[in-house]
Amino acid sequence: MTASQKIIIYDQGDLKNAARLFWVLELYGIKNIAILNGGMDAWPEQYPLTKTHTTPQPSQYFPVLNSSVYASTTVAKVAAYSDLYQLYDSRTLDEFMGKRSATEKFGHIPKAKSIQNSTFFNTTTAGVKLLKSPKQLDIIFATLDKSRKSVTYCNKGKASTLTYFLMKQAGFKVSHYDGSWLEWSEKGLPIEK
Repeated sequence: MTASQKIIIYDQGDLKNAARLFWVLELYGIKNIAILNGGMDAWPEQYPLTKTHTTPQPSQYFPVLNSSVYASTTVAKVAAYSDLYQLYDSRTLDEFMGKRSATEKFGHIPKAKSIQNSTFFNTTTAGVKLLKSPKQLDIIFATLDKSRKSVTYCNKGKASTLTYFLMKQAGFKVSHYDGSWLEWSEKGLPIEK
């Protein structure tokens, strides 16, 4: 692999794993990355699959940390109280509203706004989830404040990487709080319901 080679990432189709890998690769300085819309669920509808085994070749790539895509707990705390930032919670609406929780704490980080991953998808007649068109996504993102720095989070730092990926594609200055709700609530930091 070289820094100029295009990397195409895919998963089964909900794009959470692909988006997580996208964020990790960006964190380590790789820039030429794309995600295959629909993943493995959509590919066989138009193209053949193969069972050929490929062996990755060693690379001379030297990772350089891109800290601008990473939001620490300190950054998340600042975002909760600064008008320069906006937090986006990608958990379920019940979790955001404090009706359910993956931890012993219920609610969300102060000032966070809920943004559900399900709003990003259309489902085909064959039941395959595909990302909405760029025009449809623009309508969703037009309601968000692009002038502020954005920070995404969820429960474990996986689902919100899809929000991160799509916001980045839409031109937002965005970073991802990898510790997410598990870290925030474990540290006993303030919450809202």
